[in-house]
Amino acid sequence: MLKKLVVIFLIISPVLIGKQLVLIKVQNGQEAEKLLVHYSHAIFFEDRFILTLEPDSWMPSNSNQAALVDWDNNQFYYVLYPLRSITGKSISTYGTILVTGPSYLIFESEYEVLTDFEAFHQFEIVRLFDKSMPHVESVEYDTPVQFDFNSVIQQMVDSVKIDSVWDYIALLQSMERYTSNPQAIGASHYLRDFYIKLGFDSVYFHDWHTGYIPNVIAVKYGKEFPDEIYVLGGHYDVYTNGAPGADDDGSGTASIMEAARVLSASSYKRTIKLINFSGEEMGLLGSQAYASL
Repeated sequence: MLKKLVVIFLIISPVLIGKQLVLIKVQNGQEAEKLLVHYSHAIFFEDRFILTLEPDSWMPSNSNQAALVDWDNNQFYYVLYPLRSITGKSISTYGTILVTGPSYLIFESEYEVLTDFEAFHQFEIVRLFDKSMPHVESVEYDTPVQFDFNSVIQQMVDSVKIDSVWDYIALLQSMERYTSNPQAIGASHYLRDFYIKLGFDSVYFHDWHTGYIPNVIAVKYGKEFPDEIYVLGGHYDVYTNGAPGADDDGSGTASIMEAARVLSASSYKRTIKLINFSGEEMGLLGSQAYASL
């Protein structure tokens, strides 16, 4: 007699829970940091608001909270900071303004690279990602921290050459530095070679997106605590093809280059990384990619 073996397959489908982009208004950065403890899915914060992703069932509990839109993975979300007076009409062709705040906009668009459009050259752009921020406890001191005068640090400060900084800025202005322009790789190679000549222990490219110029990273390893790392960072890309980018951020890049020249002459207990980020004008993309490593 044959016995039949009956196998029952159970297919369990995950419960898909939609997410909505939520705005939490705050009075200052300290209030934001304290509230972050209660929002485990926060994706962005600054001195005026927190942005968090909450389930569809979430409801505001006071007037400082608002659900802005259902998060759509086929759309792109940004915080835009105007560099001058603007009108919503100038960007409404490219998406939807979700919030107009004092000196900021929260924007939804089908376009991943807003800097391709001239209308967005008047903004600082922060791209929002569906990724929770790590929570870092802030440290409060009962009394102000006192620092003693350090003659070595003073000697390093005194060795900074303003003429060198101006020279770096002038040279950077002459280079194409728009992240998606293939010609901008010349600026990447220039920065890499600059750090190599200074004798840094490791100099390399962080390629974070195909077709974009890389982050440029120079490392001086600590002699006693190499796993403890200090980072000096600034972006070297510009907002559009051909822009000189003297102030944004040629000056910041030049400052890091001069810091590298001064720091290269000594050794240190802890590791120092100098990073020139790309993709920042596109929405802080290069630094976000590095922070995600």
